[in-house]
Amino acid sequence: RTYDEVFITNQFGVNIGQSNVTSDYYQADETWWAETKENGKPGVIVEHDESAGSNSIVIHVPIYHTDSGEFIGIMKAVLPLSSLVRDNIISKGLFDSMVIELVSDKKELLYSTKKHTFFSNVSRTHTFLDTDLPSNTITSNSFGPKQQYVAYARSVGHGSYQSQGWVLVTRYEYEDIFKPLQRFTYILAGLSLRSE
Repeated sequence: RTYDEVFITNQFGVNIGQSNVTSDYYQADETWWAETKENGKPGVIVEHDESAGSNSIVIHVPIYHTDSGEFIGIMKAVLPLSSLVRDNIISKGLFDSMVIELVSDKKELLYSTKKHTFFSNVSRTHTFLDTDLPSNTITSNSFGPKQQYVAYARSVGHGSYQSQGWVLVTRYEYEDIFKPLQRFTYILAGLSLRSE
């Protein structure tokens, strides 16, 4: 399941559809609901749920009638960050040292496939984010004794959705990147010895 919770309210803030039972039937008295109705734009925030021990992205989207443009409700979706990155699938791939991170515009760590502290400041290790480049690849020694290859991409938004300024970072130990090429070289060397 990709989401923890999805529900829709009507224009009065009353739940009219939900993926699971919510703790509150009436949402119009909640700050997120009032702000989303007032500004008329989708909102995205990151939250840490202490009781669940998980980090989530919470999305609020106002809903308007297609013909009249009249406000008719709000949809709220709560997505665990781990489901968005899918670390249990991606990091089990070719590179053992692969680390995937999501960093906020304030250089706070929102998510990592390595053990991490939510909202910890990464400005000392992630100095490569000081540039205005939307994406880049670099090599860095700031993560430990081994040189790492780092690739990152900034969110830029789309249409009426404004970017949150988040950056997706992937890191690999440099020697890990060349392992497949080294294996291939050994295979070719072995084959060339056989053919002589």
